[in-house]
Amino acid sequence: YSRRQQALDRAQQRADTAEQQARDLQRDSTLRIIDDRIAFLERRLEHFLWPLVLCMRKDDAIWQRVPGLYDDGSQLPTEAGVLVESTVLLPNHKHAVKIIEQNFHLVATEDSLIGPMVQYIRHVAVFCSLREAGSDLNPIDVNEPFPPDFSGLLQDHLDRSRKELTDLKQRR
Repeated sequence: YSRRQQALDRAQQRADTAEQQARDLQRDSTLRIIDDRIAFLERRLEHFLWPLVLCMRKDDAIWQRVPGLYDDGSQLPTEAGVLVESTVLLPNHKHAVKIIEQNFHLVATEDSLIGPMVQYIRHVAVFCSLREAGSDLNPIDVNEPFPPDFSGLLQDHLDRSRKELTDLKQRR
């Protein structure tokens, strides 16, 4: 081996080492990005989507039984309906609004949720105000209806977030 060949071999080894280090850095960077996204999706699901979807499911399961909110013959007696509205529905709505207010940052970039969330908050504010004022009117009677398919929209975002989380964990 000549000195020249040895120098070329050392230069090649340094180049190979530098290339490997660059690949390692790229891999580590990609893994950090994936890990950050996984952590974000886990927070979004845990603190926003799961709790809010549960509130909407609870509301969907109960509101049609309250007289004055729905009329298909399966409503509770009026007194019981008033009690369910004041002790279950309204606190559930207030809890949902609290979830939105405290965790809005987790969905702030989801344009398709912003309008319906604002409409929902208005709906709840009007609903609570009407009841506190002793009115039998409902939010829809004063042009503040429940946002169309809000529950379905939240469920769609939950499903998409769960799918993305699963895909990212598999890539990890």
